[in-house]
Amino acid sequence: MSGHTELSICLRSGTDETMSRTIDRSAAGKPLRDAARAARRAAVLEEACAEFRRVGVAAADLAAIARAVGVSRAALYNYCAGREDLARQCYLESLGALQALLHDAMSLPGMGLAKIAGFVREAIGHDRPIAAIAAEVDLLSGEARAEVERGQDELFDRLAALITAGQRDGSVRACNAAIAARTIWGLVFWAPLGELWTGRAGENLAARIGAELPPLVERGIVSNKGRGRHPAEAANLLAPILAARPDDRIEEVARAASRLFNRRGVEGVSLDDVAAEVGATKGLFYHHFKSKTALVRHCFERGFEIYDRLMSVAEEGADSIEQSRRALELNVMAQLYGLHPMSLNIFFRCLPAEDQRRYSQRASALLDLSVGFAERGMAAGLNRRFDAQAVSLASAGTFLFLGRWIEGEDLDRAERTAAEVADFFLYGLTAAAEPID
Repeated sequence: MSGHTELSICLRSGTDETMSRTIDRSAAGKPLRDAARAARRAAVLEEACAEFRRVGVAAADLAAIARAVGVSRAALYNYCAGREDLARQCYLESLGALQALLHDAMSLPGMGLAKIAGFVREAIGHDRPIAAIAAEVDLLSGEARAEVERGQDELFDRLAALITAGQRDGSVRACNAAIAARTIWGLVFWAPLGELWTGRAGENLAARIGAELPPLVERGIVSNKGRGRHPAEAANLLAPILAARPDDRIEEVARAASRLFNRRGVEGVSLDDVAAEVGATKGLFYHHFKSKTALVRHCFERGFEIYDRLMSVAEEGADSIEQSRRALELNVMAQLYGLHPMSLNIFFRCLPAEDQRRYSQRASALLDLSVGFAERGMAAGLNRRFDAQAVSLASAGTFLFLGRWIEGEDLDRAERTAAEVADFFLYGLTAAAEPID
């Protein structure tokens, strides 16, 4: 009996040792599994960002994202609860990375202006802001949207605080820090997407825009010779443009649809959404448009009509600085008040090739007009020397996102915002009196 007991004790002891070794190996392997899971999640978010950039969130192919990462469609749900949650994670990942860059910039020694330029320099080399555009925050619902908006507002507020600190130390001129912060974010977010607008992907415009942004934020485009103030005048110039638009149901529908498309992306807006916005039924749409795609085409065409008119009024400015100011102020006001022209967005890649070619050509023609303003200014000594094509394309980033970030339609507020954005682009943030050419 005692022998049996001793044998049992020995067996138990051996089992305990075996179990201990198993537990030890399991504990040792957990960090490896965690690291592998984190790496796979990062790969999922990277591919999702790329897919969202390509077609937008609403049209994204989750199966394609899974294949690119090397997992099944079902396994993708180990890393997200679905499309909306994947967009939320991508957006928060972008915001978190930018928060870290901004924190590092704020911790640097030196004056506020140098810190701001340093942040911009780092942020433009960071590819994840693409997701912040593509995520189409209005598509998110409930707490997911609120969480993203809190993170976004915190970024705006932190950058505005850095601008205010620069004003206190004398390196940043007097300006509305909140608007300046949003203008900087627009430029940073736009840099990787500018090529999409014109179809000039072979010209390395994203890198060229990135190289020009830090000096643009610091100094603007105007030389010492041209730094005398040109007064804001957008409200007076916009009135006849507004009056010239048709006053009918088609224009009302197109304006409402364009505003929604700009905020949510085309795939994120249904005809029911547009109908609710204008207080109509879907029957109204099918009376005027054969399909949603026909409505989108009409919105694009309407947008280019408006942009062409804005640039025609800008061309009438007395010199290059007045032309640039008019172009910027009118575009800002158009986004915030009364017009809401459709901007080229990710959906245009889903249109037939002929439509893509035509819209890219029209966007390139608008860019060429803006380049002309810049080059004439440089020739006259009114502008400092810069890459005219890159900076002119970057200017779209100062206004294309404002409709997402500034709610409501108020003429006075739109006019003040337009003047601040134009001052930013023309003069930068510097308060220095020394030569900046």
